[in-house]
Amino acid sequence: MHARTATPLVLLALTGLPAAAHAQAAYQVLPGIIRDFRNDHPDFGHPSGVYGDRAVAVVNERITGREIPSFSDIGRTLLTEARDASGRPIPAHLASEAGQWTTPESVARPAFNRERFEVSLLEVSYNSDGTSSWTYRVREVAGKDLSHWLLRVPTTVQVMPGTTAGYQFGVDGSTGNFGVKWDMPNDAWTEGVFTIVLDQHYEGAVTHDAAVCKAGNRWGGDAIFAPTENLRPSDGCWDGPDVFANLGEHDRGSITSYDSYVQWYTHVPGVNAAMPWGMRFEHVGDGIYEFNAADFHPVDGELYGNQGDPHNRYFTFAGEISFTYDECEGQFIAVRTDGDVWVYINDRLTIDLTGLEPGKAQMLEIDRLELNDGDECVLRVFYAQRTQDGAELVVRTNLEFRAAGRLGSASSALHD
Repeated sequence: MHARTATPLVLLALTGLPAAAHAQAAYQVLPGIIRDFRNDHPDFGHPSGVYGDRAVAVVNERITGREIPSFSDIGRTLLTEARDASGRPIPAHLASEAGQWTTPESVARPAFNRERFEVSLLEVSYNSDGTSSWTYRVREVAGKDLSHWLLRVPTTVQVMPGTTAGYQFGVDGSTGNFGVKWDMPNDAWTEGVFTIVLDQHYEGAVTHDAAVCKAGNRWGGDAIFAPTENLRPSDGCWDGPDVFANLGEHDRGSITSYDSYVQWYTHVPGVNAAMPWGMRFEHVGDGIYEFNAADFHPVDGELYGNQGDPHNRYFTFAGEISFTYDECEGQFIAVRTDGDVWVYINDRLTIDLTGLEPGKAQMLEIDRLELNDGDECVLRVFYAQRTQDGAELVVRTNLEFRAAGRLGSASSALHD
């Protein structure tokens, strides 16, 4: 038995969301179908105070063929949540190492005539302010004294404060190379460490003749790991790395079997009864819409009725709507619930809240899904209320709904 806990939805709220660029609708509706179940169904009618474990991967990560999630039977108990870099709970299967970085070993040895120099990459850091730092050690090995060295970089980058003092940025008139250059202070100099801070999180690559050293009238270059003009994937859209979930043993999330589960979102005469219903999201400011039901009982007295209880407690909901993906604009969906919730975007599982444990919560930044800017996407939401206890359901999002899908029944989702 588990104590009743809840994750405050404020923990799931995103900061720094862009302000709405146009007038917002007063509300929008996610249309769908509610299916009511009798209290003797093996997956419904769980008694008060009996909670099951949280589970993950009880349904498959992709919807294929049919338009509803399929039972996987490879679920596992969720012991600790996966969390993003801000500490917000996220789906376990979408946790990513993006943002983690291990500096590769890379050494250049420019050589010409009898002159020998060595340039070693010490560290690449991707900083929280959006800049990146590239640190190298340069030393004389043999021959004439080094007069200056230069790291070739793309012409599109900008050099930022924090770069080692004394640098010049641009075309080196004596070698014709474009980059960041330092002159050596005097003949006594033999080695030093240099840091270049650039304006964005650039990918790196071993680049031909990126490390350039000059002595006297001659110069030479050698390959070294250096910044490219490409940005690291996902940078500017969401921050990593995430904290991965800790999983336990096999767990079906208090679902009896494949056969019992398949009835949840399909019409089975004598097992469930259905009616259209729309989930209404109110505009709460800053482009955010919220469905907020502390006690979610939308079909009291309808379909199979309350079956002797104060409320009609045992039902599922499946809804579908479309929206347009706006890259790096902070689109998100966040859910807190006492029931089961699975959210799919383009048939990919993006919220996974399974099991009878109350107060479950997750959020997802849509940028994680590696969609293309302007994509028309399909959002599918699946809910199940299976217990006699709490029936809270809170969903927050800044997605603007477009056309109803095949699971819905309304011709328009936006209302003025």
